Amino acid sequence: MSAPSVAITIPVYKPTMTDLEEMSLERCVEVLGRFPIVFFGPESLDYELYLGLVAQSTVVRFPDRYFRSLETYSELLLSAAFYKAFSIFEFMLIYQLDAFVFRDDLEYWCSRDFDYVGAPWWDEKMGWTGVGNGGFCLRKPARCLAVLTSRHKEDPEAFWAHVRRFNRNPVIQAMQYPRKIARELGVAGTVDQFLARFIRRGCAEDHFWGYAAVRYWPEFRLASVEDALRFSVEGGLQQAAARYKEWPPFGCHRDRYVRMVRRFLESAEPPAALEEALVWNLAELAGMKRTVGCVSLAENANNNAHNGEATTDRPAN
Repeated sequence: MSAPSVAITIPVYKPTMTDLEEMSLERCVEVLGRFPIVFFGPESLDYELYLGLVAQSTVVRFPDRYFRSLETYSELLLSAAFYKAFSIFEFMLIYQLDAFVFRDDLEYWCSRDFDYVGAPWWDEKMGWTGVGNGGFCLRKPARCLAVLTSRHKEDPEAFWAHVRRFNRNPVIQAMQYPRKIARELGVAGTVDQFLARFIRRGCAEDHFWGYAAVRYWPEFRLASVEDALRFSVEGGLQQAAARYKEWPPFGCHRDRYVRMVRRFLESAEPPAALEEALVWNLAELAGMKRTVGCVSLAENANNNAHNGEATTDRPAN
């Protein structure tokens, strides 16, 4: 069986990069450079810097208006035109330059054949609420396009699962139940009607794919939370850490994680907090080597946590 067709797609919108963005891109090329790399961004941007850094990379241009804000970027990633532009690929890995890849697991994740997988979202009160963060995610363009062009009305069971996920109060659920009955009777909107309101409110595009797509295309194959945690981590690192005792996830998304990896590589200091120690441990598991000596990693940070020094992102009770 031949390997799946997959591209690394990197959104860019300015002619220069920060040090952290350069580090993110260098790591992407180091680990995943054997795959096609495609930058996408505004029509008017000068891509000389990016094309000079990544040999044989290409560019896909979209109208400038889509790169004015997070809201307009989300609008682009909720458009059929975006997925048509990448339709020659079976899969696309969206790799924003505040992401970091630990291992070359891309073909494995393609083999899992999910339509969408990204890091799950962590909420201090509700726990894991869904999948998955769009800053480092794997999508199937054809399946995303099928959702966006679907004429299916909202699925009542998928709608009800969404209500129960976010409204655990039985009174609120009872208030929403007539809407489920209406959908069972065919009184429901289609995805284009939903998206018109969703985009107008400025909602994040990955929330559509993680929470709403299945409501309009029940066959849409979204990864489970457990699978998504093996793919990537964004929030809830301490809650997910037990899963990474032997292997790191494929990647992660947050600029502060990239900053922590840089400190792991360049600093002789011990980790500043438990979260940083966990990121350093992922870097070690990925085979990354420090350029300076340091005797304390996760063990040191755990000791600090017991002494009250680590205060960030403590696990919920």
